[in-house]
Amino acid sequence: MTSGKDSISYFNQIAESWQRLAAVDPVAVAVTMDALHLSGESHVLDVGCGTGTMLAPLLNRLGNPHSEGTDGRVVGLDPALRMLAVTARRFRDPRLRLVCTSLCDYDGGDGPFDAILCCRVLHLLEDPAAALTRLAGWLKPGGRLAILQTLDEKEVPDSAAIALEHALSGEKWTHLTSKHGPHWVVLAATRSGSEG
Repeated sequence: MTSGKDSISYFNQIAESWQRLAAVDPVAVAVTMDALHLSGESHVLDVGCGTGTMLAPLLNRLGNPHSEGTDGRVVGLDPALRMLAVTARRFRDPRLRLVCTSLCDYDGGDGPFDAILCCRVLHLLEDPAAALTRLAGWLKPGGRLAILQTLDEKEVPDSAAIALEHALSGEKWTHLTSKHGPHWVVLAATRSGSEG
């Protein structure tokens, strides 16, 4: 995984305009949310949450925070402080906790999680397969991982998508699904194992 000082600097510089630049196909968002199998009780990690592109759909899937059976929480993880500052202004939800650190420096201490979302971050990692292993350790057995990657910017070449599919078919993962749109792909898998 990359330390990402250059990418962190880049994202800090464009933080105020990222929400406009980072629009995601609504169909891809819906497919991703469905792939996570969320309930009102879900504890979710959004890796590379940036300015919160996927936080509104995640929080919506958890339901009204004042209703019974909606104790779900979301942890938004991003190494770019200015991106998180924008997110903090956009979302004033007690179910949301923002953590300023990279995937390789995060210890998973807010977990274990019922679901983990990675939206457009894999192209920033030196070793996505190693990241998947790390994420598996933070998921509860039976927890869901969903990866949304846009393809129109050539962020993930076909060979990388195939490598990710292969990594997700390993012993830590079951129920691999892959859905493709015109400019995006959603890969999802369930964490193997049983609690106990």
